[in-house]
Amino acid sequence: TINATAYYILANEKNSSTNNHTGINNFLGNLNDHAVNINGETGNNILRENFSLTRLFKNKTGRRISFSQGLTWNSRAVDNYTDARIRYQYPTQFDSLTNQLRQERIPTWYAFAGINYREPLSKKLFLRTGARYEYENLKNDISTFDKGGTAYDQLNNDLSSGFSRNSNRFFVSTGLEIKHKDLAITPGVRYQYQQFDNRLSFLPDPVVQKLNNILPQLEITYKKLSVNYSREIVLPDYYYMIPVRNNTNPYVINLGNTDLLPAIMNRVNVNLNTFNPKNNLNVWSWAEAWVADDDVVQSITMDESGLQIIEPVNADGSKRIAANFGLNQDIKYKNSFTFSWNVGTWTEYKQNLFFYNSEPSTQKRLISNIWSNLGFNWNDKLELGPAYSFSYMNVRNSSPLFSPQSSFEQTMGMEAIMRYIKHVIFDTEIRYINNNAFANPEYRKMFMWNAGVNFTFFKDERAVLRIFANDLLNQTRNTDIVPNQNTIRTTYSNIIGQYFMATFTYNLRPSGAKGKVGGGWSLW
Repeated sequence: TINATAYYILANEKNSSTNNHTGINNFLGNLNDHAVNINGETGNNILRENFSLTRLFKNKTGRRISFSQGLTWNSRAVDNYTDARIRYQYPTQFDSLTNQLRQERIPTWYAFAGINYREPLSKKLFLRTGARYEYENLKNDISTFDKGGTAYDQLNNDLSSGFSRNSNRFFVSTGLEIKHKDLAITPGVRYQYQQFDNRLSFLPDPVVQKLNNILPQLEITYKKLSVNYSREIVLPDYYYMIPVRNNTNPYVINLGNTDLLPAIMNRVNVNLNTFNPKNNLNVWSWAEAWVADDDVVQSITMDESGLQIIEPVNADGSKRIAANFGLNQDIKYKNSFTFSWNVGTWTEYKQNLFFYNSEPSTQKRLISNIWSNLGFNWNDKLELGPAYSFSYMNVRNSSPLFSPQSSFEQTMGMEAIMRYIKHVIFDTEIRYINNNAFANPEYRKMFMWNAGVNFTFFKDERAVLRIFANDLLNQTRNTDIVPNQNTIRTTYSNIIGQYFMATFTYNLRPSGAKGKVGGGWSLW
């Protein structure tokens, strides 16, 4: 079996935000207020190529060899313009102005090649070996310019730097597979070599991170269920080592740290995917759990004026448990009626240490999303699809300085599709959203109603003219709440809510192949 893919992505993103902030201390009163305008542009040019080959030997049952190779090139450019005014009121009153352009150029090359081999020793014993090599060349050049007159043309050397990393990683693994009927157990060991050469513009010599480790691993497979255990030594990501501070948001300053240690992680993964063709029941699930020592966490220092400085440091005791699970089924009846349903959940629990003004605090975060959909289809003439989802978030800290935070969001709705008139398809969907996290009642509840009509052309409906109305009630508001260490960030974004659009689509598909037109909304 041979598989080969190659593709090129050209992407550009622009964003503009205005942040109005007021800092208030429970005992001291007003600390500061500020307005920060950030206009950013991010460009990516990505080229990816992958190749894989797998061969099964006819003259030796159970013998298998596979080879894989890949290459990625990414030319990433980030420009952030920051114009800010911060008025400090404590401990002394003064105004701080920031007008700057921060440019980052991050060209990256990444390549890998790997081979795996399986040799039968007997009917129940198999020798498995593998090797993999990875290479990465990454640069991160930062140039910060202050505004002189109308142009951002004055280089700020204190906020500019050069960083490059050459990384070489090599893995060799071996294991003995013990197989009995549908059960296979493969204990093994993995040799891991890693060397990262980091060059920083302000240091005469490179910072070399070099590790040699022999690590245990275990794989258990029973029918469609697989369980994997591995121990990993993870070197810090490059952005934790950037030598100059990032003051794109002058209220929150991010620093780098070249003294970070590698994290020691024990990880377990579980996968189950099964489909019963007799009753069209599909079950899929994925779960992961890990614990890590010397994990990279945040050390946050806040001064009397409310300014935060964040530095990455190592800490023990980080944990994560996450699971993604779902069931779906289509039930077809003799009278051309089809009933379908699906339920699922995504749940994540994380625990890690962080430091606030040198005091440790353990944060525990639980995020869960549960969804469900029903489908009623009368011979593709009429389709109804009610749906419901519930999301919950809870954040607790061991430090008494921070109060617990929790919130939930409910979304319920209905989609309807009608195909009674030949070559004319009507579709509409309405949603009700309730989020208790917002103090302002205007943002707690929202109705969304979309509707469209589709006109199809040609015998196999290859061409579709679609006239669509989004947010007929004009109530769309984009809001988000994100917990992060010592802060809860609430975002209200201006988006295009109500609009009307017409599109024409011509589908390139084999003659006689027909696809359904209309609808497509789901909470799943």
